Amino acid sequence: MRLWQAVIVTTIQEWISGPLRSKRQAEEYLFQDQKDFPVVCQSAGLDPDRLRTKLNRLRLLNPHSTTGHTSTPPVDAR
Repeated sequence: MRLWQAVIVTTIQEWISGPLRSKRQAEEYLFQDQKDFPVVCQSAGLDPDRLRTKLNRLRLLNPHSTTGHTSTPPVDAR
């Protein structure tokens, strides 16, 4: 379970503060992937729909959060 949580955290960190290409890949995975993302979330003990809802809220509250923000906000999607 911890391994899959680390995968999600790393992807969110890439989305927020990675290089542009990594940000785009992470955003596509976090918001559009319908195959692997749900499985990884479930393996991490997270609800994929709830996590996406929280990430979408973050994206709407701070549309520039993927350009230069260096910390990952806590996300509890259980």
